[in-house]
Amino acid sequence: MTLASQYDGDGAVFDKISSILKPNTLKGKLLSMLMIAISIICVFSILITIVLWHISNKMLQHSMTEAMSYAAERLESVFDATSGIAVLMAEDPVLLNYVKEPVTNNKPEFARTGEITKALANYCNNNPYISYIYLWQNGKYRDEDGSIIRYSRYYPVASMIKEDSRRKLNEVAVEKNGKVEYCFLDEDKEGIFLTRVIHTIDDYTFINHGVLAIRLNVQRLLKDLSKANNTSEQTILLLANDEEVLFSSQKLPEAICKKILSMNREYKVLKINGKNYFVMERHFKLLGLRYFYMAYYENYHLLRSIYIITTVVIILVASILFFTSKHILDSITIHFDNLIKKMVIYSNGNFESIDVGYDYSKRNDEIGMVHQQFDKMADQIRTLINDNYVKQLLLKEAQFKQLEQQINPHFLYNTLETINWYSEAAGEHKIAQLVRALGSTLRSTLERSDIVTIKSELELVNNYMTIQKIRYENRLEYYIDADETLLNCRIPKITIQPIVENAIKYGLEENMDTCYIYIYVKQCGNDICITVKNTGSEFEENIIDKIKEQHVVPQGFGIGLRNIHDRLQLAYGQNYGLTVSNEDNMAVVRIKLPKIESELKEEEHVQTYNN
Repeated sequence: MTLASQYDGDGAVFDKISSILKPNTLKGKLLSMLMIAISIICVFSILITIVLWHISNKMLQHSMTEAMSYAAERLESVFDATSGIAVLMAEDPVLLNYVKEPVTNNKPEFARTGEITKALANYCNNNPYISYIYLWQNGKYRDEDGSIIRYSRYYPVASMIKEDSRRKLNEVAVEKNGKVEYCFLDEDKEGIFLTRVIHTIDDYTFINHGVLAIRLNVQRLLKDLSKANNTSEQTILLLANDEEVLFSSQKLPEAICKKILSMNREYKVLKINGKNYFVMERHFKLLGLRYFYMAYYENYHLLRSIYIITTVVIILVASILFFTSKHILDSITIHFDNLIKKMVIYSNGNFESIDVGYDYSKRNDEIGMVHQQFDKMADQIRTLINDNYVKQLLLKEAQFKQLEQQINPHFLYNTLETINWYSEAAGEHKIAQLVRALGSTLRSTLERSDIVTIKSELELVNNYMTIQKIRYENRLEYYIDADETLLNCRIPKITIQPIVENAIKYGLEENMDTCYIYIYVKQCGNDICITVKNTGSEFEENIIDKIKEQHVVPQGFGIGLRNIHDRLQLAYGQNYGLTVSNEDNMAVVRIKLPKIESELKEEEHVQTYNN
């Protein structure tokens, strides 16, 4: 396939789409408007349903925000309380003295007794989510001498953290230099460790004596918080980073966890174990984690069913409305189609009565009246054509032929050539000039074509003015200014000369002053404007209309102003013809005709005549 053929195919598709979007028939336009109106109503109805759906979710979100905030505050309060316990333990003199001078004992089970064990027990009992507590001298996390203190209410020693984890906690505590820091250990997936150093100040210098590590059972904490709501189904609480879920009150499939972590909105509805949950997220600043709160969405299926049913009903009603309206439009537009059928037949010249399969003479509504009036108009037009229009065309043809016959007897041309030859031989140059001008005028009228060039028309005018100039001498002055690019354009024969003759008749013969005549040929946009001005006379107001209405009898040369105007309009349309006016004490006639180049090229161009 060539590129041109591909463009042609694309253009055909584009035209087809344009014809669908911009129908040409009244029925198509009405259907398009109806479809647009129904579509707008459907869209707005569905949008309202969607908005109501989101409003219900927003209301649920608002009601759940309080529960989420309460759970988050409880979660933060447990961490704050644990941090407070760590601070108190770091300042406890019993624990401080121990890390300064630890008691060496190779049997750890006996190291938990006494004052130290009692102190640790008191602190541990203040927070039910503390699993166990570690205490060792700074840097001695290996427990080589058995000086590490361990305390737990229910965890056995064997399940406690290993040496590598204690080393990590020691390094973090020393790095933070007295601040409480939360740590995640790879070996412990259910708890978070709080660690800090126990130090004293000596001469404005911190001296680290030992490290305190507290395990907080986050998994248990989230489970207890999830049971706090008085609902038929437990809520689900999660703490996660951007990559994985770290802690959850309920074990969730990996696919569900990925959906939760990919959440980028204020809320989301997820199906977990066959049940719908309303999921919300907030930032847990204390740990720098994402905190998810998921509550059972009991009415989700009901609301979704209502939403789907409402949407289907809207579309169904819109479809019924469209096809019903189409049927009504068909019953109306068929009568317009019949009217168009009549108009097409009448435009082909057949004005007889036409049977379209429906009798509109018995119909009294607007459609019946339109058809009845149209049939009546067709009868009147037929009568008008037969009685008037044909006669008018024949009359104009006869008037134009009469004009030609007045000035073009062929034998006169030959006679004038003979007189011209004798005048030149006798030395009578004025007579010779007059005879030549008259002969050229007669020769122009002998042309068979009704259309000539502007150059030929101006030569006819110039010959005519030469005759009149010899007759009136200094009482007549004329000027011709023509755009040479327009001289080869077409103009009906004998268009300018009768106007010039009219100017001489009323501007010179009835006036003793010198008559000035100006002729201009210029381009006006895409048309040609020919202007003839003369001094010594003025036009009556609306003179052409008065001649048409026979209020004024046309005088002068042949067909006169009215017939020139009618000829131009018959040839080129209603936008062309004559206009007359009075400007600066001069009578002005303007001729407007389309710019049409002649097929015969002129070798010579006339730009100005000045006599």
